[in-house]
Amino acid sequence: MSTAPFKNLYKKRKVQATQSKSCSICYKPTDTVLITLNSKDWFYVCDVHLADSNFCDVVYMDDSNNDKMKELEKLVNDENSILKKIKHFENLKEQKNNQFNKFKSYIWSNKKADGKNSEDGKDEKDKDKSNDSDAASTGKDSDMTIAELNTKIKELNNKDLKTAKDEIANFNKTFRKYKLSTVFYKNRLMLDYKKQKRVEQQKKLQDGTLFPSIDGLPSLPTK
Repeated sequence: MSTAPFKNLYKKRKVQATQSKSCSICYKPTDTVLITLNSKDWFYVCDVHLADSNFCDVVYMDDSNNDKMKELEKLVNDENSILKKIKHFENLKEQKNNQFNKFKSYIWSNKKADGKNSEDGKDEKDKDKSNDSDAASTGKDSDMTIAELNTKIKELNNKDLKTAKDEIANFNKTFRKYKLSTVFYKNRLMLDYKKQKRVEQQKKLQDGTLFPSIDGLPSLPTK
């Protein structure tokens, strides 16, 4: 059984806008090209088709067909961990802002209230303190000031999260590949076969070997 001229594994490449051509699926102009690892087969395709499971599946492999999915999962988990930290500090910041606003509201109402209302205000203050105590996070993070929380959130966003996203982007660029559905892969093989037959036939025409020679024909007369 003969080996296929190329494996069912394609890389995504972008060409310049001036080199855009019709998509092999919908015939709209596109600058995206899928190309096999050995560069034997390539074709233009719109990005939207790459998300269609009926057309292809996304796989993560190196050029030696080693699976890289677990490495991607680790990178994604690291990114999610950073996002959770950012959310944690944002919640602490919101809690402290709420506490500050409640304190200001209490002070303002206490100044305007009479003796009776002042007593009611004291009860309300005690109630607010109890609620705030239940909502506050434990640990040293809860002791951070709003300014410190802002600095921490900014650091996580601008450094840690950016680094994590860059690592995922580079990983995708290096290892993200596409495996065509059986129907489309067989179609690519058939197109390649027809192309090779045309090249072979053209070569025979040029060499004069397309038609068989016939022995025993008389020589043409010469003057």
